[in-house]
Amino acid sequence: MDPRFPDWQSAKKVSPSTVSTKCSDLRRLEREYGDLDAHWQDDRCQSIFAELQYSAADEKANQPNPSRLKFNGDFRRNLGHFKSCLNSYAQFKQEVASELPEALEAASGDPATKGLTFGLELDLQSALRSNISQLADGLVVVDGGGERSVPSGRIDILAQDPEGTLVVIELKAVPASPSTLAQVLSYMSDLQESEGKEVRGIIVAPDFHPRLVAACRMVPQVQLVRYHVQFSFEPQG
Repeated sequence: MDPRFPDWQSAKKVSPSTVSTKCSDLRRLEREYGDLDAHWQDDRCQSIFAELQYSAADEKANQPNPSRLKFNGDFRRNLGHFKSCLNSYAQFKQEVASELPEALEAASGDPATKGLTFGLELDLQSALRSNISQLADGLVVVDGGGERSVPSGRIDILAQDPEGTLVVIELKAVPASPSTLAQVLSYMSDLQESEGKEVRGIIVAPDFHPRLVAACRMVPQVQLVRYHVQFSFEPQG
């Protein structure tokens, strides 16, 4: 669950006790269904919503509880409560957490706007090059200030850690897809063959597809790092 959700609720004048209850119930949903953010990326939580449906007709027919949640009776009221909590979280994800990444993802295939994604990746690259230790203590950029070319493509940033391991850093302005792992692994393989050194990878993105997260659990040499974009506005004149 996104840690910004309680503050978002508070900003909408929701009482502290209600915020606490919603967060507790959302964590209960996560215990039964897994990470809500992963479900949001996969299908906008529709698979969970489907299991929380329980109509008046279902109640009249004494249908069993369709969800993984355990209740002592009154399925309709209990499931309606959890559906309401999940609706609040979905609204949060729609309005706040996913707004910029999804807009960029939608725009990335549009010739009129694809430069926006490219420009943000360049800005991110510039920011990291000036302070690479944000990713890990002791990292040093070793590509001479420009993208390193390998047979599989161009590495956004090539660094080295204090143990002498080369670090391939791949940057994404939109949520990283499962194919990003193959991209990084190919760069790592090219470097290991040409340099004869240990190589690991870091993927930096605003969010990650659930299948990418799952795949990286089996590839400890690749780390996922999420970044956040925050805008502030100051009146002039």
